[in-house]
Parts: sequence; C-alpha cells; structure tokens
Amino acid sequence: MNVRNMVLASTLVMVGVVAAQACGGKEGGGGGTGGTAGTGTGTGGTGGTGGTGGTGGTGGTGGTGGAGGAGGMGGAGGAGGMGGGDAGAMAMSSVRFSHLSPDAGAVDVCLLPAGGRAHEGAIGPIFKQRFHDADGIRYGEVSKYVDVPGGEYTLRVVAPDAQNCDTALAGTQDVPGIEARSGEMATVAAVGQLNGPADVHKFGVLSFPDDSEPASGKTRVRFIHASPDTADLDVGTLDAQGTFTPLFTGVGYGSTGQSKTGNYVTGAPLDNATIASRIAGEQADLLKILGVNVEADRVITIFAIGNRAGQPQPLRLLVCQDEAPHAQGAPGMASCRILTP
Repeated sequence: MNVRNMVLASTLVMVGVVAAQACGGKEGGGGGTGGTAGTGTGTGGTGGTGGTGGTGGTGGTGGTGGAGGAGGMGGAGGAGGMGGGDAGAMAMSSVRFSHLSPDAGAVDVCLLPAGGRAHEGAIGPIFKQRFHDADGIRYGEVSKYVDVPGGEYTLRVVAPDAQNCDTALAGTQDVPGIEARSGEMATVAAVGQLNGPADVHKFGVLSFPDDSEPASGKTRVRFIHASPDTADLDVGTLDAQGTFTPLFTGVGYGSTGQSKTGNYVTGAPLDNATIASRIAGEQADLLKILGVNVEADRVITIFAIGNRAGQPQPLRLLVCQDEAPHAQGAPGMASCRILTP
C-alpha cells in the first residue's frame, strides 16, 4: 500500500471513530480507540483492525436506549395527578345528633361506612372522640354539628364512654342508609321507644336535611314531630283573644311540617308569643307555651317530644337554635331548651 492509500485508510478510520463517538454510548467509544491503534502501526493489516473500531460505532445504537430513559421522566409527571384526587376527597358534610327516644338512657353513636365493619373506617364513638364527652348524649339533647366525609353510612348506637364502635348497645340495631351529602347539613335523630305498647312507635333513627341560612330581620321556624304515641299535630300561635294561627298542619310522626315555602316558615320575630300544639283538626290545645321569644335572624327547629300519655316522659316542645352550630352549652351540645306549659 502506497503512502496515499495509507493516509486515506487512516482518514477513514478517524472518521469512523468520530462518528462512533458522536452517536454511541460507552461501547461505541471503545471501538474508536481500536482505530487509533491501527494508525500507530501503519500496517495494512492493522488498518483493518481499525475497521473493527468502526463496528464499535454500531454501539452508538445503545445511545438510542438512553433516550428512552428520558421518556421515563415523563411518567413522573403523571404522579402529580394524585393531587387532584386528594382535593376531591375533601368534600365534607355537617351532621348533628339528637336524642328524642323517651325511654332510652344516655348513648354514644358511631358512623360505619356503608357495608363496612366497625373496625374498618368507623367514625366514633363521636361524643367521646369529637367532643371529649364520656357521658354521651341524653334524652332531650341535640349535639353541635360534626364534619364527616360525604357518603352513605350505617349508624350504630353504643354505650356512653365506649372505647370503640365494635359492640352495639343492647336492644338496638344498626341503621343503614344514613346519607351525609357533601356540602349539606343534617340532623340525625334517635326516636321512638325501646319498649312500649303495640301502638307506640318503636325505636329508630331518622335523618332530616337542615337549612340554617338566616333571613335578614326575620325568624325561620321548622317543626318535627317526634312524640311516639301522639297522632298528627297542628302547631301555631295564639293571640290575646285565643285565636289559633297555624304554622304547620297535619304533621305526622317522624315528619317535618310543610308550608308553602318548604320545611321552614319565615316570619316576624316572636316576642312574648304563645305557641300551641293540637291534634290535627281539633280545637283543644295539647300544649300551650307562654312567653316564647325568638329574635330576628334566628333559625330554629321545634321538636314535639315525650308522650301524650305522660310516661315515660311528658309531652313537651324542644326548641333548638340551628344557625349557631357552635353555640355555648354542655360539651358538644347545641343551644336548646325544653318548653314547659
């Protein structure tokens, strides 16, 4: 081989080395080094070895694999999507509990996930855990609101000061289908009697949607019938001459009174008013409460509780303030009072 051909061969080897270094990974670079050795000997055969270095350039294909690794970084970006799921999980419902069962003692309550077990995501015992109240809730009391994730629950009644939600209170059964709607408020009430004659409504749990938005300068009033041995009721006011003006008529047990504007009647504040309840359609008053005052911008619920027969608890009206879920009172309890004739 003459000098010209030797220079040409050496040039081709160097081109192969540069190409391999430009396109390949570590393996490609190794092939290029072989070509340099060929130049050093200057022999034709060794020049051939330089060709082998060119084969090393094929190793550059490995560099393409490296580009695939960069694609993996894109996958990390997908993990950011988890944040959106956490935001959706924050939708909450506000629930309060009322004890209106005249022959039941103090209790605590738990909310179990629908179809779940007590040890799998149970909320409670609520009074012990949320309000630090080992005495639970007693007859005639209504709790403040507690926030829970929106969804469907099974309610379990447990003993006061229960350490967990594993065991239901004797004589009670779990109540499925308690719905806590995201962004809404509700009253969950224990009603009826654990024991009593056949014509008395038995123990159960009812849920009532709440609307605590005040009306400026007005009073909003709702009525719930929870007396287990009393027929349908009319509830209204009496003026100085004894004329009865109904607020709600024909309200059955376990129901909320209805008006033209829904579950709540909006009107002037009550100033030394007389509230009366009657058997629906009758003229005689079952209860007549004097001197009732409800200020403007208040939202209240009136519950009929107790027994018309007088036992185990006398028939009374329980009035609770709805628009102030954090009102002062006993631990965990809303601002309520029992109206006595």
